Amino acid sequence: MNDAIRAHGFDCVVTGIRWDEDEARSRERFVSPRSDPPHVRVHPILHFAEREVWAETLRLGLPRHPLYDRGFRSFDGKFDSRKVGEAPAWEQDLDNTPERAGRAQDKEQIMERLRELGYM
Repeated sequence: MNDAIRAHGFDCVVTGIRWDEDEARSRERFVSPRSDPPHVRVHPILHFAEREVWAETLRLGLPRHPLYDRGFRSFDGKFDSRKVGEAPAWEQDLDNTPERAGRAQDKEQIMERLRELGYM
């Protein structure tokens, strides 16, 4: 992301992260100034829970990736993502199953470090 910000001269980036998505994101702010490269990240759905995102996505008929219909709740690499259940993502036990349970967990620790360094 930082390479794209530099290459295109973006001042602001809008993301889709949420507080409940990952421990590292629970400390994020709605408007997050970054210094290298200089830009601001805006997180408009930061306070939403996964269930609220699904409710609005379905209510508004927003497009979604077909893997959500097949039981995936989060995507990692092409060969590292797994289904969390057989039901579509929004019908699964969202309150008691981690959203990223289908991701390779060793990569999650690496991703947290990369976020700390400003790569995501």
